[in-house]
Amino acid sequence: MFTPHLYQMLPHPFTPFLNVLPLEDGTDVKVLCEFLLKVIKLCQVEQMTDCAIYDLTYPYCRGDLLTSVTHAITTGENFEDFHARSLGHFIPSREMLQLRIARYERVQWEGEHFSTYL
Repeated sequence: MFTPHLYQMLPHPFTPFLNVLPLEDGTDVKVLCEFLLKVIKLCQVEQMTDCAIYDLTYPYCRGDLLTSVTHAITTGENFEDFHARSLGHFIPSREMLQLRIARYERVQWEGEHFSTYL
């Protein structure tokens, strides 16, 4: 016997990802980077379309970031282009350079395994 109300009690598969997404307006670089990393992880795990990604993240955006997401939705922009445009728009070039040096062009730490460094 098929009982649809039993399926309504199951948790939604996106719940763990959506519970950790903060409300974001693009003013704090650290929070914006964390937000985008969580959205990218969601995209990789679920292999979603760009439209679905925007639909899920739209409620978590405010201010200028909301305007940027709305523009991406109306123009049909793919997520990779939106991601690059968001980083270029919200993160000042000097801070982007500092992030690149701190994350990618850094010296290997003492005792750090080579695979971790790469």
